[in-house]
Amino acid sequence: MLSHIVEEIRQSRSVEGLVAAVKSADGPVRVSGLLGSSGAILAGVLHSEIGATTAVICPDRADETREDLESILGEGAVLYFPDWEILPFDEFSPHEAIIGARMRALSDLLEGRPHVVVMPIRALMRRIIPPADLRAAVIRIGLGDSMSPQALVSNLVGTGYTRRQIVEDVGTFATRGGIIDVYPQGLDSPVRVEFFGNEIESIREFDAITQRSTNRIDGFRILPAREIVLDESAIERFMGRLRGRRLKGRQIEDVVLHVKDRFFFDGMEAYAPHFYSSEATIASYLPKDALYVLIERESLEAKSADVIAEAEALFKERGGKANGLPEPGTVFETFEAGPAATGDKVVEISALKAPGGSYDLDFKSPETFGGSLKVLNSVLEESTEAGYRTFILCDNIGQAERLEEVISESDGVAVGVGSLRQGFIYPEARLKVITDHEIFGRYTRKPRYPRFRGEGPIESYRVLGVGDF
Repeated sequence: MLSHIVEEIRQSRSVEGLVAAVKSADGPVRVSGLLGSSGAILAGVLHSEIGATTAVICPDRADETREDLESILGEGAVLYFPDWEILPFDEFSPHEAIIGARMRALSDLLEGRPHVVVMPIRALMRRIIPPADLRAAVIRIGLGDSMSPQALVSNLVGTGYTRRQIVEDVGTFATRGGIIDVYPQGLDSPVRVEFFGNEIESIREFDAITQRSTNRIDGFRILPAREIVLDESAIERFMGRLRGRRLKGRQIEDVVLHVKDRFFFDGMEAYAPHFYSSEATIASYLPKDALYVLIERESLEAKSADVIAEAEALFKERGGKANGLPEPGTVFETFEAGPAATGDKVVEISALKAPGGSYDLDFKSPETFGGSLKVLNSVLEESTEAGYRTFILCDNIGQAERLEEVISESDGVAVGVGSLRQGFIYPEARLKVITDHEIFGRYTRKPRYPRFRGEGPIESYRVLGVGDF
């Protein structure tokens, strides 16, 4: 049903004209009148019609836009690039699930297949591991490859993996003789690699709970567990960028010792730009012909200014140069300086009509029902009489069947399974989309990342502080 809705919108005269304008544009194309989930549908249509990698930039709630696009295009076509969700120069590191989502997105973009990648504005602005550094850090394991177990362990340590007795969590590894277990970022199951001397003899997935081997595989890749790689070059860059600074305080002394020991510590990301070979953002991973879809540009610019102001304030508050911290300008790129604001293929989406001319698609919000089936049936009857086709999207087949039993029968109404965050009305196509949670006022969201994570044994006495138990 959802594919039919998308096709109806795609074939409307206004959207066909918009697609043609974007293909030939050499500057931003402004589109207004997009309410509900219509903006996500338009982004999906543009991606399909233009065929280029599409970056969708959101001021907030990027995960909701991601969910809509996954429903429209399929999960395999959509990448999610969340922000770290920590403050600049924070003493905490991002959650492993966030790092995993980011590394999967970056790795897939490096492979060059057209995707839609959805991100909040802060993630677009943040300086990240450069493509060359990431390519060099990915470990590829294949059946029959020549590699010593010691070399694999050294590479795992340098890319942020933590040694454990047994492997249960992403980002950990364990060794037993000629067997190395590892749970790579981006994989659903841990992998057991068995060596015969310096040759990889067997590769098997295994269950993290029972520890029993399951499927045999021919090979896999190991993405870095952190967005910092501690190889010799990165350590030299870190030390070189601190050289000449008047450093003071116990904290930076401890940081330097940890880095020299190739020890990953919580909050290390505060110093991330010092380790990178060059300045890069996610735009560095996107092709030159990438399409940027900006949702509510004015909000993006305001959020961008807030991010820069916050970084500058926290840089001073947390010791700045004396504490070895990178300058705010090396942590975030301003929105105005990036290709999302200056590129040739940019589409600006807004709900309200923007000054300076825009394509007004005139989507409208659907009616409110307050859980009343009487109101729903009345609206459906009026819509059908006005020549509208109404599609009601339900989260599951059971809900769809229940709704079919209680609504008035009409050729202009269809009930089916599909998921969108919000419905809409598109007068040009005489199309109305209503979601079941809008009818009954029940809004659910997919679970995001767990709030807390388990911790293993400490790796160094240097992480201990006065008062620790």
